[in-house]
Amino acid sequence: MILSCKTLLPILQKEEGECTKDPMALLSEEKQTHLSHGILQALQKSPDAKIIGEPTKALREIKRVLAEHVSHEQDIDRIVRARLASYSRSIPEGSSEWEILYQKTYDEELFKRKRR
Repeated sequence: MILSCKTLLPILQKEEGECTKDPMALLSEEKQTHLSHGILQALQKSPDAKIIGEPTKALREIKRVLAEHVSHEQDIDRIVRARLASYSRSIPEGSSEWEILYQKTYDEELFKRKRR
């Protein structure tokens, strides 16, 4: 599951293209807890991972990492939307052309960040 503005924000956007300031506001506390517990259980079952210390500390860290990931996704979404809006020719959001350009630009921005 990919957590991103594109997939989680349509209902929560304040204005078109604007993401909420609190990344984890996208997910209710119940959903955050459910995801965190699922990730922790998967890590505990994995032979490649070992959880040292209390599970509650691991859960807090998992929630922090999720929030950081969503925040990065929001930053990329803002950059991509700004880039698409700057085109000399207006492309209607939601059109197939816009979706293709959004995904292409999003992938390029994600690739740039991974190289850093």
